[in-house]
Amino acid sequence: TAASGTKSAYISNNGGTNYAYANSTRTSHFYRTITIPAGATNLTLSFNWRSAGEVGWDRFMVFTGPTSVTPVAGTPSAPNETITGATQVFKQTVLEDATYTTETISLPASLAGTTIRLIFTWQSDASSRTQPPASIDDVSLTYIAGATITSFSPTSGCEGTTTVTSNGTNFTGATEVKFGGTDAASFSVISNTQITAIPDAGATGPITITVPAGT
Repeated sequence: TAASGTKSAYISNNGGTNYAYANSTRTSHFYRTITIPAGATNLTLSFNWRSAGEVGWDRFMVFTGPTSVTPVAGTPSAPNETITGATQVFKQTVLEDATYTTETISLPASLAGTTIRLIFTWQSDASSRTQPPASIDDVSLTYIAGATITSFSPTSGCEGTTTVTSNGTNFTGATEVKFGGTDAASFSVISNTQITAIPDAGATGPITITVPAGT
């Protein structure tokens, strides 16, 4: 049942031997806990999926939620589509029983700097059915990492003359360095983890570094 390679996650009614489901009231989940770095942008979830079922009753769904949300077998039962505390980001609305299709979902930037649970859910009821049930493959969650400043020196008395060295992460491609909202007189990206800059005369305040992912 794999979309690519030799493995996928799929519904079976006999311990994995067959890719099939029975007329029964069931809700099954698999999930993973993921930490998304602070400053990350362009969060994109993608996966290949195949599922027939009975739209509105036997279907595949995807949720995100905090780590306080632990999926429970049998919940939610069809046709309910809510997991308390979680946010639904995908719901099967068409039958894709012949081949796998690729789904690409933009997740909110507010998830940056948090640890989430990514939850894949299959539910069915005891009425009619259409084979096959859900099969999921090639799941990925990507993002563009934002810059993070971990240290800098010197910390005072350097306006207009002294070079300030900032250490951190993801500085490659930096387009702007500011001190208290004022552009640096000059700056140089030494490496992905270090930038040097000279504050403009009179500039004081927090250092900000702007990279393609944000500031």
